[in-house]
Amino acid sequence: MKQAFTLEQDKANAGVEGSALVAQANPVADNIVKQSSALANFVMKQIKAGNDGQPPHVRARIEAHEADEAYRQSVRRLDRLRLALEDDIEESLKTLQRMETDRLRAVKTGAYDLSGSISLCVC
Repeated sequence: MKQAFTLEQDKANAGVEGSALVAQANPVADNIVKQSSALANFVMKQIKAGNDGQPPHVRARIEAHEADEAYRQSVRRLDRLRLALEDDIEESLKTLQRMETDRLRAVKTGAYDLSGSISLCVC
């Protein structure tokens, strides 16, 4: 009877295919290891560089205080800008009101003059 396959050949082929997969996977794995170690080194350098010998909670408190002070300065600056804008708007509205008053006076004067000239012409 003839066999459909032989176990010895399959084992030999599996070893060749497996070693090819390992050969292909090694550069990818090496690259991943290099990248992850580079990332770990970068993170550690950043932690050590920003540490300045202070515990993290002290450094966090200092950074929070600095951020709070920057926020307060920004709010003060924004408030000054808001007040300046309100003053400019108020001046503009006063000017517009003065112009409207002058326009109404001119219309009133024109209407009185027209009324007076019509009354003189009626015979």
